Amino acid sequence: MSSSVVANNLGANHRANSAAYYAADRSWQATTKPKIRIPTSRFINSHKLSHRHRHPSLVTAKTCRKPQFKNFCALVAFTAVLWGLAAKNQVLAKNPPQYSAPQAAIDAQLSAKLQSDYRFSIHEKPLRDTLHSLADRSQINLWLDREIDPTALITTGTEARTLYQAISASAQSAGASVSVVDNVVLVGRDDWVERVAGAVLATGRGGTKRDISWDDLATPTVAAASCVTASRQALPHDLWPRMNWKRIDGSVALLLVAAQFDLMPSNDSPGSYSTLAVPAKLAAFYPVGKHAELLRAGILQADPKATIKELDSQLLVTGTTAAHRAATTAWLSNAALVQPKILDIDQVQFSLDLKKKPAGQVLAQLAGAAGRVLVIQPDAVELCQQSVTLSEKDKTLRSLSESIAKAAGVAITWSDTELRVAPNK
Repeated sequence: MSSSVVANNLGANHRANSAAYYAADRSWQATTKPKIRIPTSRFINSHKLSHRHRHPSLVTAKTCRKPQFKNFCALVAFTAVLWGLAAKNQVLAKNPPQYSAPQAAIDAQLSAKLQSDYRFSIHEKPLRDTLHSLADRSQINLWLDREIDPTALITTGTEARTLYQAISASAQSAGASVSVVDNVVLVGRDDWVERVAGAVLATGRGGTKRDISWDDLATPTVAAASCVTASRQALPHDLWPRMNWKRIDGSVALLLVAAQFDLMPSNDSPGSYSTLAVPAKLAAFYPVGKHAELLRAGILQADPKATIKELDSQLLVTGTTAAHRAATTAWLSNAALVQPKILDIDQVQFSLDLKKKPAGQVLAQLAGAAGRVLVIQPDAVELCQQSVTLSEKDKTLRSLSESIAKAAGVAITWSDTELRVAPNK
């Protein structure tokens, strides 16, 4: 067959294909007129034709539609972006980002209690019993490191001190350290109290504060269940004494429980625990007062790179855990002692309504009211742990104290500086 015949056949085929293409195109446009038809080259490709063999009208039709197609794609892309931004804004509006903004390092009520005058003397009494007695009398939250021997016998002097200094003296007598954060006093190993305090500062602490307690001989898993309602991974086995925390955030309480095993609640896996970790830098607010310069000096000595800014009558401190521990120590250790007024125990009258209260605790309150120090001799400690019940009105301090002593089976002696308790002989 000659080349001219082949060319004529190819031309006929192209015309037939073009007619079929436009007929199909017009039919499609009639049913879906609002949409844009994107032409295809299936008719051309079926014959494997080169560019020079394509029908001119078909090439022109495809070429002229390209600008429309590009405009359409641009419109679709722009619309998608707008819808995406709108959806994102809706999500942000419903779920705003959460930030752990700096908060006060120490609860205001706890700070006031720790800086109040507190006189007491103890001789060879177990550490845990002493600390729990101090906490119960003052209604503060205290947490003792399980690696510290709770039965270690401690002895403290009778010099005037604040409640914070009394706790510190007791801890130091047993080779332990003290750190204060949020609404709890930590007593334990030096590095432990610092890391736990830092972990508490790093938490949001945005929950509602409530009372949390568990019974004697509770396991750590049971203690953790008292802090939060959601089920959690079991903690190592141990048996703990009773606890009664007041006004404490549930997330902070759970962290304290887990920290006994160098653990903390996991952020990545709810219900489980991870290794106790603290950010390199922490930010928290501290009061501005007459001890502010001592506070600054302590912070910069512990962390020379720490920053201190005064904002709204508060000091915003950003630094390491050591910096924050130095700040709390400087603030609480240098509180001015307010000397109590010495009362005449035979003139001033009080009323008492007691039901099963430890005798030693009641005598300590009476001694404090009179501006004296309570001194309990070692052989009278057990007697003072007895519970007494008493209801008397308008009685002098001497009369009330003698009634308590009689009920507990001890003898008391008042002086200008102390109330001494000894066994009744």
